[in-house]
Amino acid sequence: MLPFIEIVGNGLTYNRENAAAAAAFFGVGDIWAESTPTFTQLTGTLNILGGDADIDNFLRATRSSLQALEAAVVQLKAKAVQLTFDESHFCGCPKTRQVAGSLTLWLERVHTARNSPSGEMVNGRSCALILFDPGNPRDASVIAVWT
Repeated sequence: MLPFIEIVGNGLTYNRENAAAAAAFFGVGDIWAESTPTFTQLTGTLNILGGDADIDNFLRATRSSLQALEAAVVQLKAKAVQLTFDESHFCGCPKTRQVAGSLTLWLERVHTARNSPSGEMVNGRSCALILFDPGNPRDASVIAVWT
C-alpha cells in the first residue's frame, strides 16, 4: 500500500535535498570538519486525475442495451485512470525513450525509484538507469534524476 498522507489546502511544500551531509572516519584528537546538507524548498500542487466518460450519440442509437454500453464506457475510463496513475507513479515516463549514446536501445515505461517525484520526470533531464537484465530492457529502473 502506498503511504498517502492527508494534505490540507491545494498544495504541499517540501524540501528537496541538493547535497547530502558527508561523514568520515576521524582519529582520536582529529578536528572534525562540519558538513551540513543543503535543501531547496519546492511546492507541489494538487491535481485531480480523471476524465469524462461520454457515450457517442451513434453508439447510443445503435446499441440495444444502453446500460451495458454505459457500464463498458465507465469501465474503460476507470482503466484509463488506473493506467495513467500507474505510469505517473511507478513507471515515471509513459513514452518510449532512446538511451543516450545508443542507437539500438529504446526503453518503454521505465520504472522509477519511489523516492523520485513524478514532477521531476520531464524531457531534458539526465537520469541514472540500472539494467538488471541486459537482455531485457524492460527490466530497468531509474534511480536518480538531475538537470
